[in-house]
Amino acid sequence: MSDKSNSDDEITSTPPDITEKAMVATNNLLSEKSRKIYEKFYNQFMEWRTKNNIASYSENVLIVYFEELSNKIKSPSLWTRYSILKSTLNIKNQINIAQYPKLHALLKRKSEGYNGKKSKTFSPNEIKTFINEAPDSNYLLTKVSSIIFGIMGACRRHEMHSLKFNDVSDLKTLILVTIRDTKTKTTRKFTITGKYYANYICFIIPLTHKSLKNQSQIICINSHSNN
Repeated sequence: MSDKSNSDDEITSTPPDITEKAMVATNNLLSEKSRKIYEKFYNQFMEWRTKNNIASYSENVLIVYFEELSNKIKSPSLWTRYSILKSTLNIKNQINIAQYPKLHALLKRKSEGYNGKKSKTFSPNEIKTFINEAPDSNYLLTKVSSIIFGIMGACRRHEMHSLKFNDVSDLKTLILVTIRDTKTKTTRKFTITGKYYANYICFIIPLTHKSLKNQSQIICINSHSNN
């Protein structure tokens, strides 16, 4: 008997209220931040099945679906869709597509010969030149967020955007930064020391505080680099 049949038998022998609570709990297995995009791609697959009058979740069905997708999106995106469907089908339908070797082989073949564009990065000397020579009147926010917090704190875009004044403490010899809204939902801290503190941060923080107290200033999340 297949795993799906066993699962169906188990559901029919389970009291309805327990089944409902289990469904709520399993839906919560998806992270809150990722849930919308996971639901979106899961629903697209389900709509594709309905449109093509398909009731099965067989390996052949998934192969055809991903073959069609490969004509629309690039290889890295195919693997992303695979990962999303692997999670959502397992949670919602008790289907484990990780056990589909031919599907995995198809995705690997689609990756052959693909060369993604490499992100351009600045050298340490270029960063130093930017901090020392770029005018603060135009690039103050970029220096503080992208360079200081982005590099020394390895902060993601949304983490920098969520920072509050109380999260940044001047301890006289260093700056202590507390990141609360992290990807793993755990608070982490890092320090800003050395020349960044002595030559730059001591000037930046009072200036920024004064600026924000005197006027309404909105910092859009898209002001930060993509991370």
